Amino acid sequence: MGTRQSYLRNLPGYGLALFVVLALLAAGLIVSSGNALSQAQNFKVTWNLANPPVEGRVGLRLGINNLELTNSGTQVWPKAGADQIKLGYRWFGADNKPLDPANKDTGYDDLRSDLPQDIPAGGRLLFPQFLVGVPNAPGDYTLRIDLIQGADGWLSGKGSTDFGFKVTIRAKDTAAPTSQVKALPLFSTSTTFTVTWEAKDDDGGSGVAYYDLQYKLPGDQEWRDWLLNVSATSGQFTGENGKLYLFRSRATDKAGNAGKYSDNEQTSTRVDSLPPAAKVEALPAQSPEVFLVRWSSFDNIAGAAVSLCDVQYREGTSGAWTDWLPGTSAGSALFKGDAGKSYSFRVRAFDYAGNQGEYPAEAQATTAVSAALNSLVGQFPAASVSSVVSGTATPAASASATPGATTTVSGVVSGTTTPTSGTVTPATGAASEASQVAYFPLAVKAGELGSGSSTIMVYNPGTAPLSLSVSFYDRAGIPVSTTVNGQSQPVKPETARLATSTRVVGPAETFNLSAEILTPVSFNGWVEVRSAAPFQAYAVRQAPVGRAVQYAGAGANSQLYLPYLKKADTLSSTYLNIANTTANPAEFTVTYYDAASGNVLGTEKRSLPGYGSTRFSTSTLTATEGYPRFQASAIISSNVALAASAEGILEDGSPYSYPAQTTAGQVAAQLPVYREVAGLTTTLLVQNTGKDNLNVKMEYFNSNGEIIAAKELNMAGYSRQSLWQGDLKELSSGFSGKVRVSTATPGGALVVTVLGAGPGATGRQFL
Repeated sequence: MGTRQSYLRNLPGYGLALFVVLALLAAGLIVSSGNALSQAQNFKVTWNLANPPVEGRVGLRLGINNLELTNSGTQVWPKAGADQIKLGYRWFGADNKPLDPANKDTGYDDLRSDLPQDIPAGGRLLFPQFLVGVPNAPGDYTLRIDLIQGADGWLSGKGSTDFGFKVTIRAKDTAAPTSQVKALPLFSTSTTFTVTWEAKDDDGGSGVAYYDLQYKLPGDQEWRDWLLNVSATSGQFTGENGKLYLFRSRATDKAGNAGKYSDNEQTSTRVDSLPPAAKVEALPAQSPEVFLVRWSSFDNIAGAAVSLCDVQYREGTSGAWTDWLPGTSAGSALFKGDAGKSYSFRVRAFDYAGNQGEYPAEAQATTAVSAALNSLVGQFPAASVSSVVSGTATPAASASATPGATTTVSGVVSGTTTPTSGTVTPATGAASEASQVAYFPLAVKAGELGSGSSTIMVYNPGTAPLSLSVSFYDRAGIPVSTTVNGQSQPVKPETARLATSTRVVGPAETFNLSAEILTPVSFNGWVEVRSAAPFQAYAVRQAPVGRAVQYAGAGANSQLYLPYLKKADTLSSTYLNIANTTANPAEFTVTYYDAASGNVLGTEKRSLPGYGSTRFSTSTLTATEGYPRFQASAIISSNVALAASAEGILEDGSPYSYPAQTTAGQVAAQLPVYREVAGLTTTLLVQNTGKDNLNVKMEYFNSNGEIIAAKELNMAGYSRQSLWQGDLKELSSGFSGKVRVSTATPGGALVVTVLGAGPGATGRQFL
């Protein structure tokens, strides 16, 4: 080496020649016989692969993701030309011998990838996905990735380093994947909605490659292609309002195994993009202070149905709308208004799809409240509810012992009144503290003979929340005892209750409870409403055909008085509803008295099991003297406390109902009466509850408490007098006041009720 250097130094242009040689050496065009300048040093690859695959499958190519190469040598990697470099690979068996790609048993597809461009020294190259053919036989192999120059010039044979790792090749995938369209909602509120699906391949399978989706309408003979050969797992489907769409899917895996469509749909949905319509049914021009409001709704999609309704009201025609029953599933409810005011109502509905209707701008129904109509639903005396204290029941609407006293019934149950005759055993045993109880002797759900269904309304007149209990009792009641293992055992009273609902009612609020909450398809029985605080209770029975019949809550006693009964044809005769409010069997007698003479027209002896009830018509009564028709009053005498009500139809077709009076006395509670108030005039009914003649006095008070009219009459024992307020000249048109009925006859007792304000009975007495 020293000789060569000396020789070069003596040549002309020594410095330039040395530069050229060094440059040529650097370029690899002069091959040095020493290792330091070997051409092999010009090729060097640095490999980087974060997650080498560890498993493959026969028949599928292996994907090498994000393979990074760096030219760590001095030689450019040419993309093309005679010295073109490509990315390739070789498989080695367990014996570390290379596999022959052409071998039919263990061979593989020899795939090579071109470089995207010339890669200079120091340059880096990223292959996002490099596909590798796998051996045709399963087993454990080593995959070695390398660069190749020319036909077989692997750079690892020229001093570079390849990149190798172990791979297990599994047998060929022959099982098809299963797919499923995910559940859709029962209703879709938009005509365009999202459908999603998924598939599952065998464990270690090749994986899902794509999906096919089909749909059809009920009744279609063939399925329709929707999406084919898609890798997505969701799509937007557009349908038409009102139509039901059925969907199914299949999947194909990467090995080419195609699944099958299911015979039936995998999910379905009905397009319901329109809100339901709702309306409040027409109300009469005039209504009592508590009246029934009904509404109905209609959805444009069959089967969608309406889920809930919001009902609002306002006073007059321009007042602010107020929420009354938000989110109710009922179709009717009782509303409590104030006399002299008018009320308007409107409703909107929600369907099960979630579509919400809009409130109409104008009222859908309007009615004016007339207190004169209260008599039709027996709201006076509204305090006929019992006050139960420590095991005895005190009738709330008791009479004053002084004929000249003024007794005003407010309609609120009073817990401090004193009975004039008898005590009442409470229905559910002695209470530890004072409580109020009201009874509705008739309550039904899809009741027999088309009697319809009942709704109970409770109003809280107080300033504090009211804790309320409403219990339903089946008509059959309960036996006194039952036989168990050959021995007689008493039956617990609570077994008579079919259902009990508890509720807290806010001050000045109302609570509506429908018999529809009961589990049985049909129910015939009665209801008890109980609370520790005063309340007002009413009910309505809506028959499938005809007008609704409304009721006031009744009290209970062993002696009950019914001032007005009528026997005629089936339609016109009075119906009696009677409930046994105790656990003991009831034996009772109903005695009917002729209205004018007080003579006995007929007597019925009946019985009821504990907590049982009955409903019957006077048209079935066989009178003592064979009277085919009569107008009468009645007295019910029982060994236990009963609750009763009477109902019927006035001549103008108006339905009426009133609770039986639980007590009689010398002075009846003052009752509101009217003459030509909103066209309505009431009739006063006075019943003599004893056998002796009575001298009876009626005194009429105006709104200032002044007596402006009086009338006296003599009544035969057990007779009844009917006084139409239109016959009193002292009462001018528009009179709205109260009447006090009393007797000065020693030992005499009477009861009073007011009826006859049927809208069609204007200007005449209803009897």
